[in-house]
Amino acid sequence: MHCFFHSEDCQAAGSGEDNSSMIICSGRPAAAFTSFVFLDRDGILNVDRSDHVKHWSEFQFYPDALEALRRLRRRKIEVILVSNQSALNRGLTQWNDFLDIHRNMLQRIRAEGGDLLAAFYCPHRPDEACDCRKPRPGMLRAAADLYGVPLHATTMMGDKVTVGH
Repeated sequence: MHCFFHSEDCQAAGSGEDNSSMIICSGRPAAAFTSFVFLDRDGILNVDRSDHVKHWSEFQFYPDALEALRRLRRRKIEVILVSNQSALNRGLTQWNDFLDIHRNMLQRIRAEGGDLLAAFYCPHRPDEACDCRKPRPGMLRAAADLYGVPLHATTMMGDKVTVGH
């Protein structure tokens, strides 16, 4: 398994469309932040859809999500998004639409006073049996390696006990 690593807006992620790789959209950690939280995207920050969030027009923040992200930032807690996005490898969404969702989401989060340290996305379908797809720990381990996240002292918040879509 290979990993893409790109600047915070992930502009280059779609250029290779390498469907065997995890996508990492990264910012720079603030030096004063020493606590971390992992958040799922769909079902935690935004309303999940049974047909997948495929375009920015389908993305709907939960009413308290932006305020929660602002509070985490005020408390100097770094937020790392970890999200399965199999709509990419299922062919349900295009790379440019995926990147548009990420850019618009991040812009809105920042406009409301929150931020994301990084976003890790797994584009694989469940049948591809990759290491990065949740509930497997690939994205968490990659974040821990990249940012020195102490996994034993970090919380993961998701909307399901197991992740299968």
